[in-house]
Amino acid sequence: MDKGGNFIGWLYIDGVNLSVSLVEEGLAKVHFTAERSSHFKALQHAETKAKDSKLNVSIVVNGNYTVVHKNMPLLLV
Repeated sequence: MDKGGNFIGWLYIDGVNLSVSLVEEGLAKVHFTAERSSHFKALQHAETKAKDSKLNVSIVVNGNYTVVHKNMPLLLV
């Protein structure tokens, strides 16, 4: 955890990187600090795939980045 209480690290479920999966489904964005990670290329690929598939619509509401996913309710990321 960092000073802000954010999780720092990689979480795998059944051998699958959860961060990459969330990005691929359009439920998360790649943070610039991921550039230093060995997972950066996989994250970039996942983000491109999500954008190309138009899985979500990204909007800003009251200064907060909000994702409207076609299969999910509003999520704040």
